[in-house]
Amino acid sequence: MPVKDPVCGMEIEPNAAFATRQSKGKTFYFCSENRLKQFDAAPGKYRPAVPSATTGIAENETGPLKLELPVHGLNRSGGPALSKALETLPGVNRVHVNVRTGRATIEYDPARAKSTDFVDAIRTAGFNTDGQSLRLKVSG
Repeated sequence: MPVKDPVCGMEIEPNAAFATRQSKGKTFYFCSENRLKQFDAAPGKYRPAVPSATTGIAENETGPLKLELPVHGLNRSGGPALSKALETLPGVNRVHVNVRTGRATIEYDPARAKSTDFVDAIRTAGFNTDGQSLRLKVSG
């Protein structure tokens, strides 16, 4: 079942998403690295406000986020090395690198880190974060 990228509204298949992020039980799917960057620049703009349990007034989400990124070029020895590289970044709570699926899952504090920090660290460690591509036929 298709899902919508919260930034551009494009419908994508969940397994074809460039990256996913989980926050407070909700999963967000992104079609590209650029959409993920836009989301990180102003997350409150795209995430729905959550009513406060005490005041009932909607407030923006806070707390750790979970981000999943594709990583190309991983092998058995590269998994632990990449985990270490990501864990050293400020704001990172937890990292899981799955060599078999080629994905890195990072739980972090959005006030202290951005998705671009993780993409840069992955590239610096010698891996690639190329995402999915989509071809559309446009007529008229």
